Amino acid sequence: MVTPLGTATRPSEDPAEDDGPAYSSRRVQVNGIWTHYLEAGHGPPVVLIHSGEFGASAKLSWRYNIAALASRFRVIAPDMVGFGDTEKLHHFTGPSDFRIRHVQALCEELGIERAHFVGSSYGGALLLRVASSEGPPAWPIERMVVVGAGGSVPFNIHRRVLLDYDGTKEHMRRILRVLFYAPVWWADRFVEEWHHASIQPGAWECGAAGRFVPPGRAGAWRPEKADPTQVSHPTLVVAGADDLLREPGYAQRLAEALPHGRAHVFERARRFAHIEHAKAFNELVLDYLSATNV
Repeated sequence: MVTPLGTATRPSEDPAEDDGPAYSSRRVQVNGIWTHYLEAGHGPPVVLIHSGEFGASAKLSWRYNIAALASRFRVIAPDMVGFGDTEKLHHFTGPSDFRIRHVQALCEELGIERAHFVGSSYGGALLLRVASSEGPPAWPIERMVVVGAGGSVPFNIHRRVLLDYDGTKEHMRRILRVLFYAPVWWADRFVEEWHHASIQPGAWECGAAGRFVPPGRAGAWRPEKADPTQVSHPTLVVAGADDLLREPGYAQRLAEALPHGRAHVFERARRFAHIEHAKAFNELVLDYLSATNV
């Protein structure tokens, strides 16, 4: 049973223009897990899978995109397990597989048999992993858009900033400087918002659990693995030209490796091009998902 929790619009002072309808906030129990998701629009379903930094959620990832995409599609943006307003649980032996199964069960609960999927960063990595797996994919994918995901993943000082979060506002500002190119996104109001989300009950613990370093191992961090040559779905790879967490040119190389891949790189953007260039991104994705041939 789905429980409506209300509606929301973007604040008028947000850097991205608010020109669309409100989205609804809903809650449903999926395999015994209370699951929160945002929904808007009508038509073919589009499922948005958010990123995985401390404080990540469907709202923070997709609030500048939902209204535009809802002009043509039924948009579903869930909080994955351990994030946002979904229950704060962590699966220590297979956290990514657990989240994949959870999204699969949510789609079944909502009656989604086929859908386009859009994934940001960690969410995009999960999407590529699902699409490249052997046998029928766990998610009912039709077309895909991955933002800031795939390709070679260097372990550098910028990734260290994301991994070693100490729960302070100062450190959250450092994280946003890694994720965003434009200084407006490091301003106090965004630091406050992301920081508040990151210290909600259970949020920091779930984020930190995936970064524990077991005895005898140099580090807990390990990138999601996916073989792009095994992805049969049409895929649009979106990247920021100034992404500090990927090697330059990775988006074009990934698109070339995909059997049905295309790439679009936004200048003056880092990890979250879909936020920094929301209007252009929304137009790009609407055209891509609506095209008869891709």
